[in-house]
Amino acid sequence: LQAIKFDEKEFEVKVNVSAYQPEDLEVKVTQDRLTVSGKHEDQTDEFGVVSREFTRHFAIP
Repeated sequence: LQAIKFDEKEFEVKVNVSAYQPEDLEVKVTQDRLTVSGKHEDQTDEFGVVSREFTRHFAIP
């Protein structure tokens, strides 16, 4: 889940990253875009690797 709030002084984005450790996350700011991404491998079993990954882009007003 996420929430976006902004006015003439602030721009705030809240993203639920509770399934990730801080070292699994990356936050980038470019000219007019905020990018939040995360990736980690949950487990390896006889069938393969279970992993989780996301990337969210937000336009900066």
